[in-house]
Amino acid sequence: MAPELSAERARLSIPKGVLFEGPPGTGKTLLAKAIAGEAGVPFFYANGSEFVEMFVGVAAKRVRDLFKRARQVSPSIIFIDELDTIGRSRALYGNMDSATQEREAGLLQLLVELDGFDTKANAGVDQEMVLVMGATNLSAQLDPALLRSGRFERSFHIGVPKRHKDRLAILQVHAKKLNIPREGDHKWESDALLNRAADLTDGYSGASLAALLNEASILSVRADREFVNLSDVERVIER
Repeated sequence: MAPELSAERARLSIPKGVLFEGPPGTGKTLLAKAIAGEAGVPFFYANGSEFVEMFVGVAAKRVRDLFKRARQVSPSIIFIDELDTIGRSRALYGNMDSATQEREAGLLQLLVELDGFDTKANAGVDQEMVLVMGATNLSAQLDPALLRSGRFERSFHIGVPKRHKDRLAILQVHAKKLNIPREGDHKWESDALLNRAADLTDGYSGASLAALLNEASILSVRADREFVNLSDVERVIER
């Protein structure tokens, strides 16, 4: 049998950029944090709106500073939320006012930074290993230059939970923080409640499911009841 190829011998290159796209509230940011946690590397969070300013040169400087900090502690992960804020396609710009010019300067600097570091799996201590993750609800509005090979070359759709068991699993996690008993004599009642809630929430995002239980919990407190019941959940859904 042929010997196994190690990453060093194969000289593999890790993707520089990974894009999470999908509707709001589906857990794109949580997924990025979980990946960083599992990898055990420093995690740098930035929102795309943080780079957009009226003052000339601020956007590009903030992008440079972010990548500089990540390189200093590489291997590391940068996560840019709402990437479309800074990465909006230049073809969609209207008048080139100062804000638009500053946004474009930030985008150009981001492209430079993405092109400017090494992600080879066999990188030595003097080389940089920085993975850049981005999240957007508006992937169709991203500049094509961001999506070419060597930049955000991997894209994953993060959608709403479509299966009953997936919604139920999310509801069970959030129920632990609220007045919905997960053990003891009342557990069977809450199991029935959560199963019914999962039936009624097709199309809900993870964030919407969390908000549903929170609102239902508020209704139960207002009614001076110890636990949430099904009528609380149904009232929130019917709003």
